[in-house]
Amino acid sequence: MKPSSILSLRIILLSISFSPTYVYSVDDYEPYSNCTPFSCGNMSSISYPFWGNGQPDYCGLPGFRIDCEEGISILDIMSLKYHVIDIDPESQILRIARADLLDKICPVQYLNTDLNITLFNYTSNDENGTLLYNCDLSESQLPNEFVCPINDIPREAYLTSPSIFKRDFASGCNISILVPVLGRAVMRLLRAELTVLQVLNEGFEIRWLADQIKCRECLRSSGRCGYNMTTNQFSCFCPDQAYAGTCPGPLPPTSQLDPVEMPHGETISADCRKPFSCGNLTDLYYPFWSDERSRVCGYEGFKLECEEGQLPNITIRGEEFRVISVNHNQSTMAIARADYWANACTQNFADIILNETLFNYTQHIQNLSLYYNCEIETISKIPPEKRLPCSSANGESLNAFYATDELLEEWGLLNRYECLNTVKIPVPVDTLGEIWRGVDALERVLRQGFNVSYRIQQECVPCVASGGICGTNTTTFNFTCLCRDQPHDSWCSGRHEQSIFRSHNITYE
Repeated sequence: MKPSSILSLRIILLSISFSPTYVYSVDDYEPYSNCTPFSCGNMSSISYPFWGNGQPDYCGLPGFRIDCEEGISILDIMSLKYHVIDIDPESQILRIARADLLDKICPVQYLNTDLNITLFNYTSNDENGTLLYNCDLSESQLPNEFVCPINDIPREAYLTSPSIFKRDFASGCNISILVPVLGRAVMRLLRAELTVLQVLNEGFEIRWLADQIKCRECLRSSGRCGYNMTTNQFSCFCPDQAYAGTCPGPLPPTSQLDPVEMPHGETISADCRKPFSCGNLTDLYYPFWSDERSRVCGYEGFKLECEEGQLPNITIRGEEFRVISVNHNQSTMAIARADYWANACTQNFADIILNETLFNYTQHIQNLSLYYNCEIETISKIPPEKRLPCSSANGESLNAFYATDELLEEWGLLNRYECLNTVKIPVPVDTLGEIWRGVDALERVLRQGFNVSYRIQQECVPCVASGGICGTNTTTFNFTCLCRDQPHDSWCSGRHEQSIFRSHNITYE
């Protein structure tokens, strides 16, 4: 080849290497092609953190493999197989049922249900169920009773749970296994609407603990989520290669920076220069952000949903809260559960669980308990002013009330009440006197909310001190210090650096 031809080829290769425009074929990068969502039976669009159906293991997380067996999605947890009934990516909740109990209630092996607690947690909709076998014959047929042969001899068996109080079923039974069940299914069992086998087939709920934030951003950049088995880190598979965060190229509007030209030609996000408003709240800034405020100006876990004339919402561990106020100087905010905003009646019987890496309760908080679906014997002992006028979707009374442990002890119900659902809600200690005035007062206190402190990344202190402003790298999702010249990992370089942002008196922890 002539030297001039070689030079021309090098120029062409260099121009290709530095071209900002990406044109790919889906076959260019194998992991991108391999990690498409898959289906099994009546379940479709199964994807990260789950993988299976012939996919390589890098398409999901270890412990999340789903096998498709005769049209049934099967998940293996601690060497037990489970039928996957439903997957809800938004709440990160799976509904699963023991595969060995799907069509036969008398198992070959008596094995307890055991979760890998580093991957999954139970939800508040579950109850601790126990299957009791080889029991003495009962005199009457009960809805939670069934028959299983032991050595070819019919023997009584029972399903028990905290909702079934009528007798000590465990006495006289020689075998037991632990099987979580849905509380609502147990109630239908007691009303003879379901059999024990049908209750088991309804399954139970577990929440997977894997962080989905990076995956959502990867998907928004047209990538596919995966896992680097060498580094044990998340990977975003793109048509050209794998990235730690998102695919290159234009990002959707909510992730775009709003650049403004600075002296010497540097650019920086104009959005982050001044506070922003969200609904009824004003003067908001890092770590908060919203659809109208660039993600680079905030931090993961602090996104606000804004609606004109309303208080903003923030999502914590899958639950929505109204943000009533924010105190940037003390790094605290007052929040209230959104589903209790209108009244004290709810169909979501979940306790408040904070993301402890981001939030902590402040002092002077006490848990108030709300009880639902209580037995008549229990509700009859509750003073009328402490009862809640709650009804189910079909109009049936939920037999609900509210109390503290001290009141339960006063009523003789401490550890003796019979209620299917309990919800604990933090309230300020100084509001307890008002709460006992009745349901209207209770609902006012619930709308006032409670205070939590939020944690700002420790890198934020030197960043602000060096004249920068705190933000987030939207590719790596790590902290970044937005400076006059360019973003830096922790602080702006050079003592001459002057902050170009509006000054705030912020205390960082």
